[in-house]
Amino acid sequence: METNLNSLNDKLFDTLDRLSKGDIKREDAKAINEIAGTIINNAKVQLDAFKATRGFGAQAKMFGVLHQGNTPELPEDAYQRKVEFSIYKGFTNVGDCMANLGKLVFEKEFRDWEKSLKE
Repeated sequence: METNLNSLNDKLFDTLDRLSKGDIKREDAKAINEIAGTIINNAKVQLDAFKATRGFGAQAKMFGVLHQGNTPELPEDAYQRKVEFSIYKGFTNVGDCMANLGKLVFEKEFRDWEKSLKE
């Protein structure tokens, strides 16, 4: 028996098909569905842990990801920090802030702002 989410999906559709044909009891289909729900919730927890660790550590191995070196910066993290910086500067979004300051000034002030937060 395969133990991955793709095979689980196949099994669930097979169970639905068998239930509609009367080849499986309703109680058995319900039990399969409950177990599948538990497996899916567990996979969600594992995925959340993978995201939280940025793909490093034990969770990474579970997903077949092997990293070396420092944790990479995720693009959405950098963008979110630029949104926060733009709001700090009095703008509602990154585009307006960058357009007003200019790209080079924006990037320089953003880096300076990040350094000041770490001090």
